[in-house]
Amino acid sequence: AKAATDFLSAGLDLKSLKINGKTYKVNSADWETFHEVKLEQPLAAGATHKIEIEWSYPLSKQSGREGQIDDTTFFCAYAYPRISVYDDYNGWDKLPHMGRGEFYNNFNNYEVAITAPKNYVVYATGIFQNPNEVLQPAIAQRFEKSLNSDEVIHVATAADMKAKR
Repeated sequence: AKAATDFLSAGLDLKSLKINGKTYKVNSADWETFHEVKLEQPLAAGATHKIEIEWSYPLSKQSGREGQIDDTTFFCAYAYPRISVYDDYNGWDKLPHMGRGEFYNNFNNYEVAITAPKNYVVYATGIFQNPNEVLQPAIAQRFEKSLNSDEVIHVATAADMKAKR
């Protein structure tokens, strides 16, 4: 089946790439779903490396695995750059993402900052770093209670949404 035009977007836009403090030139228009970066020095196996990427990603107007679900809800998946897997069978995984399967990659330790308009609710996996800064006090209190409760705690309710809290 062919994807509708409002399903497709311009894709990931890489603005900058740094590896261990060294800046590398990026031109994401040429990258498609995979791009190889030639490093000045190879990365040592087993060592820790800091990779910093500034990027943006326009969401699809359709929903499926990601995109716009309704007028107020957007779902982001696969919307961040990944580092390929290096394995003992194929070396670096260089297969492009074709949209129908999952990526083959290691789980990594990501530090992600999400910027959204103040009237948006963001939900994600990971550790919520600043609930008291971004949630209304009553919602932050319910969130905190939910972390140590065996009962279902409705953190953000339909009434909260209707009241635009």
